[in-house]
Amino acid sequence: MISAKVNMLNGAMMGFMIGGLFGLVIGVYSAFQTRRLIAIPMSVLVSGGSFGFILGCGSVLRNDDSMKQILTT
Repeated sequence: MISAKVNMLNGAMMGFMIGGLFGLVIGVYSAFQTRRLIAIPMSVLVSGGSFGFILGCGSVLRNDDSMKQILTT
């Protein structure tokens, strides 16, 4: 079960980075349109957090060790 936690954290960190980069692009575009610089960090945090959560959950579901434990019991 420890590897499931490690996989979840790795997936969440990777998802936060990918979502954060996408949020940075969208935030910069939005900040130039509306002339509000607060849109950049808000967009990075929201996009990174949501995509990190989704990728973390997906990493737990795809973990091989947990599936082996479920199938053998």
